[in-house]
Amino acid sequence: MIQLYYAYGVFGFTFAFISVAVQFTMVEKYHFEPAENAYAWSIVSLPWVFKPIYAVVSDRPLFGYRRSYISAAAFLCGILLAYSPSIIVGKKSLVTVLTTCSFFICVADVGCDSMMVEFAKQRESVASMCWFARNLGVLLATGMSGVAYSHMGFEPILRITSIPVFILALFIWDLPEKRKKHIPITKVVTAAISTVRGMWKLMLFIAVANVTPELSSIIFYKLELTLTPMDISVVALASAITACVVSAVYQCWKGIETAVVVAMWTNVLATATAFAIALGAPPFEYALVRNIFKAVAGMLLTLPIVVHTSRKCPEGSEGTTYSIVMSWMNLTGILSETIEGAVVNAIGLTQTNLNMMATFCFAATCIAFVPPVVFKLIGDVFDASSQLPQELP
Repeated sequence: MIQLYYAYGVFGFTFAFISVAVQFTMVEKYHFEPAENAYAWSIVSLPWVFKPIYAVVSDRPLFGYRRSYISAAAFLCGILLAYSPSIIVGKKSLVTVLTTCSFFICVADVGCDSMMVEFAKQRESVASMCWFARNLGVLLATGMSGVAYSHMGFEPILRITSIPVFILALFIWDLPEKRKKHIPITKVVTAAISTVRGMWKLMLFIAVANVTPELSSIIFYKLELTLTPMDISVVALASAITACVVSAVYQCWKGIETAVVVAMWTNVLATATAFAIALGAPPFEYALVRNIFKAVAGMLLTLPIVVHTSRKCPEGSEGTTYSIVMSWMNLTGILSETIEGAVVNAIGLTQTNLNMMATFCFAATCIAFVPPVVFKLIGDVFDASSQLPQELP
């Protein structure tokens, strides 16, 4: 299982390590406006919406092993990261490179998700351990990202990031994997859709939970006025440490619904903290607290969904079923960021005009109260699908 945990560690490390360098390069070198920033990250996240397509292929793997897709995707991502400093010359090329890397990481992630679900049926703690490994990768990356960017700059960061990705392409072949039997695509897809249909309340709740504006790309323009890359890295490090602690503690957590309720109310606090920053609260201290709240909310919302979905995945269609739920989470998140960008653009919030930021953050704080109310109204979000996972013939 070490190989699988390493893979998730790499998935967490890759974009977290380049995040400080990319964000400062976007704003200071290429002068992305707040709306452009929100749109750019929506585009970079877009490949994750199509996870079910990659998952169908993963559930019918080449030569019977999912490792082949993971290795090929990691290898191609490593090459692109190594050569990206020579490719990136402006806004479009920067977003294109990041989106392509995001695609390759997503393909590898889908293959690992399929195996994670398979192993989790035998030992449920595997799912939370994989997320712990992902958070540990984020922790290591954020601990080094600010220092690395301050001393080396943008281009070396991208080349260094390619190294663990190349290692993944080789190391994943040591993961013991049972050879998959051939199953017709129609049976794989039909079983996945049937399972997801039984979890319609969960899918509805996911859409509502992502309605709150994320705000990180907007608040960055306020933080960037006074905080250094090192300060931003410390703030991100606090988030990564919190996520690691929560994902480790969650393995002993009792009660899925309790975790989700805590997550939603913690998200309200995180959004209110962003509002305080927009009003002029001490940026470093409040950004630190906000990131801790966001990490708690994110983990206590994601992990229950991951564990619950893993239990329901039918054998032979693990990747497709799991990816439909995860891609729905990504799609609703992207839609939220896209709407956020459109509203920011409409109210005239720019890099040099932040007058409407407090108003926007106040509206976001009000919206953050919607998910807890809807969760109560829907009821039985995690009990809607009571059937046992089926096995495909």
